[in-house]
Amino acid sequence: MTVPVLVYLTMVAMSVMAIEGLHLPLRMSVRGHLGFVIKIALLMVAISAFYLSRVMRRRAVADEQTIHGALSVCARALAAIDEGVLLSNVCAPGMPLIHVNPAFERITGYTAKEAIGKNCRYLQGADRLQPQVAQIRAAVENGKEVRVTLRNYRKDGSLFWNDLHLIPITGVDGKYQYSMGIIRDVTEYREMRSRLSQVENLDRLTSVANRYFFQDRLAALQETTKPHAVLVAKLDIARFHEINTSYGYETGDLLLKQVAERLLKFSNNAAVDSGYSEGADLVGRLAADEFVLAVPLPTPETAEKIMDRLRDVLRPQFVLPGATLEIRFAFGFTVAACNTEPTAIMRQAGMALQESKRSRLREVREFNSKLAVVLRQRMQLTTELQQALRHEDFTLHYQPKVDMTTGAVTGAEALLRWCHPVFGLQSPALFVPIAEETGLILDIGAWAFKAAASFAGQLNRERREPLPVSVNVSQLQFTHRDMSKFVSEVLLEMHVDPRTLVIELTESLVADSSDESLTVFRRLREMGIGLSIDDFGTGYSGLRYLEIFPISEVKIDRSFVQGLDRSRAKRLIIESVVRLAAELDIAVVAEGIETEMQRSSLLELGCRYGQGYLFGRPVSADTFLGLVKQQSV
Repeated sequence: MTVPVLVYLTMVAMSVMAIEGLHLPLRMSVRGHLGFVIKIALLMVAISAFYLSRVMRRRAVADEQTIHGALSVCARALAAIDEGVLLSNVCAPGMPLIHVNPAFERITGYTAKEAIGKNCRYLQGADRLQPQVAQIRAAVENGKEVRVTLRNYRKDGSLFWNDLHLIPITGVDGKYQYSMGIIRDVTEYREMRSRLSQVENLDRLTSVANRYFFQDRLAALQETTKPHAVLVAKLDIARFHEINTSYGYETGDLLLKQVAERLLKFSNNAAVDSGYSEGADLVGRLAADEFVLAVPLPTPETAEKIMDRLRDVLRPQFVLPGATLEIRFAFGFTVAACNTEPTAIMRQAGMALQESKRSRLREVREFNSKLAVVLRQRMQLTTELQQALRHEDFTLHYQPKVDMTTGAVTGAEALLRWCHPVFGLQSPALFVPIAEETGLILDIGAWAFKAAASFAGQLNRERREPLPVSVNVSQLQFTHRDMSKFVSEVLLEMHVDPRTLVIELTESLVADSSDESLTVFRRLREMGIGLSIDDFGTGYSGLRYLEIFPISEVKIDRSFVQGLDRSRAKRLIIESVVRLAAELDIAVVAEGIETEMQRSSLLELGCRYGQGYLFGRPVSADTFLGLVKQQSV
C-alpha cells in the first residue's frame, strides 16, 4: 500500500474519532478534540511514511542487487563456456559485431577490441565462394536460424573449420534486431574423421593412390633416385562438371577410370625408360577431376619431352558408353631436387596447374621462381583488395556515350577504379581477375552497382529524358546472388528510376542461355533496367543472342572499330549488326572511337552512337556532372 493511501485512511479515521469523541477525555472541548486528532493523524502519517520509505528503499536495493547479480552471472557464464559467442546488430549499417566472449578471442585470435565493429564475414577472408556463405546470408536477411560448418581463418591466417550456429534475437520492441552466433572449432574433429575414412591407401574409384599415399610413395621415390631429380605433374580435366551434367555421373566415372589407366601405363613406361622400375605406378587422384603423377628424371633436360609424351597419351578420344569425347587437360609440373619436401613439391606443381587453368588455351606450365613471385604478388594483391574493400578505396569514373551526329551526351559508362594508397588509381584489368578468383568481386560489384545507381539518380534528378548510366556486372554476381532481388532493393533504397540504369553483360554470361538466366534477364527488363552486351562479337556471342535475350543495347567491340577504313569485312559485320539491331529495336554503340575517320565511317554504316577518347576520357563524377550541365546551358 502506498504512502498517500495510508495518509488518507489515517485522516479519515482520525476525523471520525474527532466527530464522535471516541476514546477522548470528556473534559476536552470540541476544539481541543480536533487539535488533538490532527496531531495524532500527522504523527501517524509521519510514522507510516518513514516506515514505508525504509521498506521501499530496501526493496529497490534488493532489486538492483538481483539485476546486477543476474548480469554478473550471465557474464561469467558466457566467459566460462568453451564455445565462442558473438552478437551482431543486423539493423545497423554493415551489421557490426557488438559483443564477443573470451572463447571467441581464443578460437579466432582476434581480441574483442579488434572484432567489435566489424562484420563477422571478415573471418572468411578471401574464401567467399563457399555455398555455406549464401546460406548464412539468406538466414540473416530473413531472420531465420541456421547451422553450418564452413572454413574460417584466424588472425594469423591459419584455417579452422567453424561449426556456426546463428540464432535471430528480437529487441525490446519485439522486432528482429540482433543475430547471435555460437562458434566451435571442429578442425580436429574433421581431421580425425578424415583419417578414419582413409582406411585404404587407394582411391576407391580409379584404384590409383590417394593424396596421402601418393605423398608417402613420392618420398620413397626420392630416396631411391638420389641424387637425381623427380618430375611431378598435376593435370585437370577441363569442364569435367559439364560432362557429368550432360552425360551423367556414370559416364564421368568411366572417364576418370580411363584417364587413370592411361596415366598408369604412361608412368610404368616412363619409369622403365628412366631405368627406375621402383618409380612405376606413381599415379594419384587428388580431387574429382585432378590427377598427379611422378616420374624419375635421369637429367632435368628430359622434363619437357616427358610432358610432350604425356599430352600425346591423353590426346586420343575417350570412347565411353553413349559418347566419344575429346578431352582437354590443363597441365602443371615441377622438377624437384631429391631433398625437397613432398608437400612443397605438390604445392609447386599445384601452382603451375593453376596457371595453366588460367591460360586461355591451357598451355603446359612449369613452376619456377618467377611463377612463385607472381603468386606471392597475387596473394599480396588479394590482401590489399580486402583492405580496400573495408576502407572503401574504390571509385567510379564515367565515360560519356554520345550521339555522333550532334556530339550530345546520351549516357555514361561507369568504370571501376581502385584508389591504391601507394600507386594511385589502378585499372580494373589489374584487380578484377583476382577479385573474381577469390569471390571478392561479389562485394566489390555490389558496391559499384550501388554507387552507379546513386550517381544515376543525381545525374537525372531534374531531367525529363533520362541519361542512362551503364555498369558492368560480373558473371559471379549472377550465379551467386539473386540479381533481380538485389537490383530491386537498390532501386527502392535509393529512389532511382530504373530507366536510368543499364547493366552491361559479358559475352560469357550471355552464352549461358539457361532458363534460370533468361528468367533473371526478363525480370530486370520488366523492372525497366536496360541490358547491354559488352564487347559484342569478340567471343561466344552471335547474332542469334539478339533474338534470344531481352537486350536493349549492343556495344560493338573496339577491335572492329580499329582499322575500319582498311577492312571490308569489318565494315560488312558492323553494317549487318546495325541493320539487324534496328529491326529488333536495339540500340548500337561503337566502342573505342579515337579518330574522326572512324566516326564518319561508323555514321556511314548507320551506327549513330559511340564511345571513345574522341569524345571524352573517363572522368570523375563531379567532372561529368559539370560536362552535362555545360551541355544543357
